Amino acid sequence: MEVEADKGGDWREVVRELCIVEPKSLATGGGASRLFGKFVDAGLVRQVGPTRILTPVRNLELPRHGGVEAWHLFALFDCALEGGFPTVILDYVVQVSLDSQAVSSDPRESFLMNQSLVEAWCEEVALYLRREFHSLVETMDPRSQEFTHKGPWIEKVLSSLQAVFEVLAKPAASSAAGDKAPAFLRCSDQVTLVLEACKTCNWFCREGLVQMLPSSPRSKGRGGRSKGGKGSFIEDLLSELGLGPEVYPFGSFLDALTKIFLVDKGETSAKTGTLHGKKKAFLYYLIDIGCEEATVTSFAAEFDLTSAECAAIRAYCLVDSQDAASIDEACLIFPSITKQINHTKVIQALMALGRSQNALDIIRSRLDAGIFPTMEEALLSLECKGLYEGFLHCRELWEGATDDACFAIAEQCTRTWSERHGAKGKVLELPFNAKEETCLSDSALPLYLVTRRRYREAQEALKKGKGSSNGPDREMTDMLRSLIETAMSVVPAET
Repeated sequence: MEVEADKGGDWREVVRELCIVEPKSLATGGGASRLFGKFVDAGLVRQVGPTRILTPVRNLELPRHGGVEAWHLFALFDCALEGGFPTVILDYVVQVSLDSQAVSSDPRESFLMNQSLVEAWCEEVALYLRREFHSLVETMDPRSQEFTHKGPWIEKVLSSLQAVFEVLAKPAASSAAGDKAPAFLRCSDQVTLVLEACKTCNWFCREGLVQMLPSSPRSKGRGGRSKGGKGSFIEDLLSELGLGPEVYPFGSFLDALTKIFLVDKGETSAKTGTLHGKKKAFLYYLIDIGCEEATVTSFAAEFDLTSAECAAIRAYCLVDSQDAASIDEACLIFPSITKQINHTKVIQALMALGRSQNALDIIRSRLDAGIFPTMEEALLSLECKGLYEGFLHCRELWEGATDDACFAIAEQCTRTWSERHGAKGKVLELPFNAKEETCLSDSALPLYLVTRRRYREAQEALKKGKGSSNGPDREMTDMLRSLIETAMSVVPAET
């Protein structure tokens, strides 16, 4: 950055020449060194030692391989990157490094054309920018002018660098890198994470949240005693990122930034789904420190989160607070966003809080949307219902089942309901169909069949139930057998 103050008046022409130069010429006939000389004259770069060049991005050391030409080429790439012209580097990659026809009999020129040279430059710049950002968040006051100036600059350069990584990291390109491919791909992931962290940091500062809000979740209300506790929603969000519940609550927004985006787990962690999960975890933190709806909306727009996702995270935070009023508010939100929530976990949480009716509302909203419940949802819903409601619930499951998995859920739910209410005489009055009858408990089925004058079937059911650990006891069995024999001798069986 220091060299910008020394720019000559013709620097725009030099940058323009870099942008329109034929890419292959940078690798042949000393082309990179000639153009580098013009950048020196214009004040864009400066050699400050025998093996060091000051570029607009960094102090550039003489590379181990490629000599002066590679050194000058790297300096030009630095200038293109800082100036927001990554296409200069992309053109070089596509038209030279990846072009099998771009060859030279000169060993040095051949080396300059090699893809590994550009990868080495990418990794060096990535390492430098990552260190710069870590230094920014670890050593500088986020309220300082230097912080608010350097953050956007790092974001700009990282964005350009990411574009280069995306081209080089494609399967066809990475296969040519041999043993270097895994390390290069990991470096690409790290650039993505640091860029996301930098964007988040800059957004936080632009919104003025550093001055307006407390730095950590509040000790009461939404930042209450359940944070990070067993079964909390923030624990689930962090677990998806490979983080334990002990990291929450975060000490400050920089602490949140570091733990969510910058903690190196030694694994690839910049996949789309995981990156989206990191954004949701940070959104939870924003809501927990008391950000207003406008701020949450701004974050969602900036980082591609839908309004339904924001509502789900807000509801999670409200339930985690364990505050009655907050839970009431969450219960108003959940039924309208059932596709965005972990509905099984939400239903379990509400049941544990004694909000069975609210849990039932969520299940109903899913059924109304034509979504067949999971086994857990079907059984949890049954917990909320009495005898008749339970019967109708099982009937709805049978009618809505479309495949073997759904029929299995309907059967299990009916069996559970039957075992719970089988001893009640009112069960016998209900209009079961053929499939539902097979799910009646051993204690209920024989008597149910007797009331319908299906005596022979009742006898068979009694025989099956006799050997079952769940069958009626011997006294009840003998009484029922006697009743069936008597009935069969005096009352004609139903045909």
